[in-house]
Amino acid sequence: MGFMSCLVTSARSHCRLLFQRSCNGSNGNGKFPVINFPRRCRCYSALREGTQQVLNRLVYRSKQRGLLELDVLLGTWAQKHLKTKSRGFLVSYSAVLDEESPELFKWLTGQERPPPRVANNDAFDQIYEHVTKILLKNSDEASRTCPGRSWLRGWDNWSPEAHEKNSRS
Repeated sequence: MGFMSCLVTSARSHCRLLFQRSCNGSNGNGKFPVINFPRRCRCYSALREGTQQVLNRLVYRSKQRGLLELDVLLGTWAQKHLKTKSRGFLVSYSAVLDEESPELFKWLTGQERPPPRVANNDAFDQIYEHVTKILLKNSDEASRTCPGRSWLRGWDNWSPEAHEKNSRS
């Protein structure tokens, strides 16, 4: 049984189960319950669309994240590289785009380690390489932070002593 067949079969059995529960009045009072369908996963819907539609959607989602730095990084990478990628890779890339923007930015710039679900994603690896090359090429070594440390500090943790200590190291 192919991947798509499994998805269709799974969706049918899920709908059948919800229908049976609603017909039986499973809420105990004999009335039909309100059925809340699970949120549709974008990565599976990408398998049913045409290739050009998928590419357009992914490029748009890459450019319209809401965080300008991430819009530029992902948008330029997506426009340049996604045209040559396989359907499976596009599904992986869609899963990366499903992550929250602030966390994704921190993972891509090395401020935090990504969780295993993201770190083991081929699309994330390729984007991470791209971002690392850009950072190494365009940033002065003195301005870089150590891996695993935040780039920005808030007002609450600034003190003259800490500033003096950081400027020495």
